[in-house]
Amino acid sequence: GRHVIGRISRLVPEKDPETFVRAAATFKGREDVVFRLWGDGPERQRLQSLSEELGLGATLEFMGATDDPPAALAEMTIFAYPTTGESVGWVVLEAMAMGLPVISSHVGAVPTFVRDGETGFLIAAGEDPEVLGGMLESLLESPDLQAEVGNAARDKMLRDCELERFGREYTALYQSVFAGSAGAQHW
Repeated sequence: GRHVIGRISRLVPEKDPETFVRAAATFKGREDVVFRLWGDGPERQRLQSLSEELGLGATLEFMGATDDPPAALAEMTIFAYPTTGESVGWVVLEAMAMGLPVISSHVGAVPTFVRDGETGFLIAAGEDPEVLGGMLESLLESPDLQAEVGNAARDKMLRDCELERFGREYTALYQSVFAGSAGAQHW
C-alpha cells in the first residue's frame, strides 16, 4: 500500500502550506508515497502552480476542503504540519488523538503537545523543506518509530482530556457545594 503523508489546513500564508508542497519534492517519482493536502484558501492557485513548477505530478494531490477531518486523517500514515502560525491547529491534536505520528513546527503552543522525539517531532518555523523531507523519509523507514510516537501521542491526548474533564467536574462539584452555603450564585 502507499504511504500517505497528509495535512489539513486553510491554504493561507501563516499556515505555511508551501513547506509541505516543497517537501513533497523529496519523494518525486516514488510510487510508494503520496502527499495529500486537504483544505482550501487564497494560496491554492499559487501552490498548484508551484507543484507544477516542481514537477510533482502524482506525488502531490490537492484534495480540497473537507467537512470530515477524521476520515481524511484515517487515510494518513504521517501528519505533516509545518506552520508559522502561533495557535495549535486543533487538527494537530485530532491527529495525535488518532495515534498518528505528527511533525509540526516549534511555534506558539505546539510544543506543549508535540514533545520532540516523544509524542511527535518538531522543526523550526520556516525550516528548509528538505529537512522536513528528510525527517519524513526516516520516519517512513521506521514503522516501529511511527507506532511508538503515534501511541505516545494518543496516550498524551487521552491523559490531557481526562485531566481536563476531571478539572471541570471538580470545579462543578466545588461550585455546587459552596454556592449552596453562599445563597445566591454569583456567576
